[in-house]
Amino acid sequence: MKYAVLIELSRSRLSFRYYRDDAGRFFLPFDEKSESLPLAIYCQGNDLQIGQYALEEAEKHNPCAWKDIFDVVKQKGNFVCRGITMGMNELLLVAVKKYLDDFFDRILVRAKGGLEANISSMPLIFLLHSDIEINDRLFVRKSFYDGGFVNLAVWDFGSEIVKRLCGEHKLDRKKYALTVFAEGSNLYVDAIDVKQKTILRTLPLQGKGVDPRIDYAVDLMWQSLGYQSYALVRENETDILRRVAATFLQSSRIEFNDPVVFSDGVERIVYLSRNQLEGRSVGIDVAIRGSIQNFMSQLNIAEQDCAIIACGAVSASDYFLTNLRNVGPEVIVDSDNGYQKTLASILNEAIAKDFLFGTSASVAPTGHPLDDKLKAKVNRALREAALMTPQNAQIELMKIEQELMEITPAPTDLKVYLGKVKLAKENLRQRSTVNSQSRSTNTHDQNASKPKAKESLPQSDVRRIENILRIASRIIPENAIQQIQLEKDRLLQKSSFDIQEWLEKLDRALCEAQSRQSQEKPKQPHTPPPLPGMNRTARVVRPAASHISRPINGTPQPAKQVSGLSMVEARKLFAAAISDSYKSPKSVAIKNLQDLLAKFHAANIHNFDVQMNGRIKILNK
Repeated sequence: MKYAVLIELSRSRLSFRYYRDDAGRFFLPFDEKSESLPLAIYCQGNDLQIGQYALEEAEKHNPCAWKDIFDVVKQKGNFVCRGITMGMNELLLVAVKKYLDDFFDRILVRAKGGLEANISSMPLIFLLHSDIEINDRLFVRKSFYDGGFVNLAVWDFGSEIVKRLCGEHKLDRKKYALTVFAEGSNLYVDAIDVKQKTILRTLPLQGKGVDPRIDYAVDLMWQSLGYQSYALVRENETDILRRVAATFLQSSRIEFNDPVVFSDGVERIVYLSRNQLEGRSVGIDVAIRGSIQNFMSQLNIAEQDCAIIACGAVSASDYFLTNLRNVGPEVIVDSDNGYQKTLASILNEAIAKDFLFGTSASVAPTGHPLDDKLKAKVNRALREAALMTPQNAQIELMKIEQELMEITPAPTDLKVYLGKVKLAKENLRQRSTVNSQSRSTNTHDQNASKPKAKESLPQSDVRRIENILRIASRIIPENAIQQIQLEKDRLLQKSSFDIQEWLEKLDRALCEAQSRQSQEKPKQPHTPPPLPGMNRTARVVRPAASHISRPINGTPQPAKQVSGLSMVEARKLFAAAISDSYKSPKSVAIKNLQDLLAKFHAANIHNFDVQMNGRIKILNK
């Protein structure tokens, strides 16, 4: 009988799955009731657990429970399990071995014997998520290999998704893929070489992995507790309610009316409905767009050569999908069905290898230094990197780094060579920054002396503008105006021959957004009650304006009277003038806009200067 165990691991969660050839060609969960467990460990006496109970005990500061395991294993100290004292760096290994021992006893019913009889030969696959850093990946490989698991494979989830999509021909003509995962409160973007199927670099976006509607949902659930919340401190319950809200938003449920275990160990019913969340619009986070675009620029990845793959919870959230489509490249949504397909692809790859991943089972796990040929290859790459362009050198060094990380067992001097590669990458980033500033200066000088032939707007820009025009009517007016104005400023820096057509479309969308904004009821200023003895109908007397102004040709002229102009009236005049500028002759439109601009200035209103001057500039071309 052929069998294998797959452990999917992130910094916050862990799941166990197994395959046996007499039960079908797919991975099955160890426990169907709880496929995914929080990565928290509880150990007291003979009781060793991974999961929700351990997390709850850790949050109560139980000294026998731990969360944030990848931080805990780096601490000095010991723990006691079944009467044996062990170092904290063995905590993850000991906990996982307990569940693998249960696999041989409960699932295989000891048909192959126990764990100790199979530990050096059993096929064990670790599937790591993007939030696990390089040092932690090396720790997982070394810890389990040194623990006796010789037939060990450590694979990246993002790379496996790209392998499957390549097989489905969804990444044809693409050189790179950006896989996007949400883990905890952060967003992680993996840049993957499609041809090599290797991760070039990971971009963590701190605090961007949470739908902003979650905070509002937490408020609603807290209110639903009513008098039951009196015995609780809200700050202590926020994380629990955020997890419930995130799960609800990612699901297809209409309402949540279930018991939740709070930090005091007591269950309380909380309520949340999608109808309560309908009024919360899905906005655009410019930081997500800017960070990913800068990340692509650093790796010299062009938009037309790249696809963004929304994975896991990101693929099920309209908030994340809207923001990713705003970046530029094509977005591929890898849904829950895609997740199952990826597991099937991993199984097919393991079967093709006949479940032989590491060193022969008969060889005892021993540490060796890096092979001399590989040392020479690393040193040669470091020398050649100094002669390449920063972008090409960065990619080559990332490939070397990936190759070093895939060595099993980990060489004794692996960290030394990884440190050399990391230092070379940092130097290249500094060179790249200096060169980009120099190129920017040179390009500006060349453009000043030599006119360039105009071309059409790139397709990536066209897609981004079309996306902004599509969502502008669905988001709140303030956000729509901000997005449209940012895009107009970007377009005005380009020299494409069809730029005026797109600017006019953006102007029309801007007018619609400002018209929607003007329809909002203005706040009435608060008028304090009159003092005793004062007439309530007393009017404020303003000094009369002088009827004589500067003489023209020796003749005094009457001064123009500027009546008070409210912001609401100004918005209506502005929207009407911009709309008329598309219908009237250019000369008439320019004069009307200039007259209205002067009227605004006379009323000390400057809110529309940028838009009106921009429109006048376009009409003058």
